[in-house]
Amino acid sequence: MKQPLSPLAAEVEACVVKIIAYQQSAGQRVGARIKRSRKGREGLDTLRQFGLPLPDDFTALYDHFNGVPSNAPLSFWEAAVFLDAMWPEASMLVAWNEITRLEQQPGADAKIAAFRTTHGVSYDLVPTMAQHGNVPLVANLGSLSRQTFIAFDSTLAMLRTVCAAHDAGLIRYATDRIPHYAPFGREVEKNEAIFDPTDLLDVVHCFNQRADYWSLFAKGPVEWNVIVTKRPPGGRVHLDPAVRAVVLGHPKLKQ
Repeated sequence: MKQPLSPLAAEVEACVVKIIAYQQSAGQRVGARIKRSRKGREGLDTLRQFGLPLPDDFTALYDHFNGVPSNAPLSFWEAAVFLDAMWPEASMLVAWNEITRLEQQPGADAKIAAFRTTHGVSYDLVPTMAQHGNVPLVANLGSLSRQTFIAFDSTLAMLRTVCAAHDAGLIRYATDRIPHYAPFGREVEKNEAIFDPTDLLDVVHCFNQRADYWSLFAKGPVEWNVIVTKRPPGGRVHLDPAVRAVVLGHPKLKQ
């Protein structure tokens, strides 16, 4: 007999089902690519082997689903599921986190590279910043910036926020390229999720008491305190062999 889902897992699944339905009603192809799969659990097991502490709501998300396949015939913009963030399949999560470990980036053992947005920002889980058991999704530019901001109080808070934004009609999708979309301050691509961050604030703050990213985004360009890096000779980045093996999908090297 199939065991009933825990209240947390049931809510996470209900949110995902609702988000899929909204994507499909809006004519977006990504909804059809989100399927239940055991592969998400396999990826979680690998992340645990890295020594990363996985939050319960994040685990519930990947326990039944596996994100959007990286080989899906979708544009970068169409793959956005959570506001403007892509939901990577577990194998991509494993690759990102393995590369972070191999490159020995600061805090590699204290965060989980989780989601990527269409405008270059990352949403990483940082267990050391947890409050009351909720691990925030921290917006950052990876190793390119010294500054970070809390985008969502937790994975569940993100799901609740997206569903509420859908219900309020605050998210739509560009039917064609928009040369300059004022709320974003840049060009918007066809099928990109578009919204006014100012209108979104009430929904965000309803579920995310700690989030400051969206308030700053609503005011204009976010100040990331970008680290200036020198272009390597010849303009090519020479990857460590172990990192290159992960990037190219070669069999894992023994650590």
